[in-house]
Amino acid sequence: MPVKIKLSNNDTLIVNNDTKIRAWKNGTSDPFYPTQIFNGTINDEQLSTSDERIGIQGLVARADWFSLDNSDVVYQSSSVISLNYI
Repeated sequence: MPVKIKLSNNDTLIVNNDTKIRAWKNGTSDPFYPTQIFNGTINDEQLSTSDERIGIQGLVARADWFSLDNSDVVYQSSSVISLNYI
């Protein structure tokens, strides 16, 4: 089921089952370069739950940055204010 991510600037992002998600965590050994912690979809084993929002919620809570569908835009995870089904 598609999930809508609402950002603090009122922009919305849509995540479908085949949406490519990439996520990064700020580096601990080198503070200038984040480390990629996820590259896949909500159907991947790491995110797959009976409620897609829970998988995305966990990833957003752990990651500092994320992008969708290989976009040039990278979003700061702290800008996410809600997740809901559409």
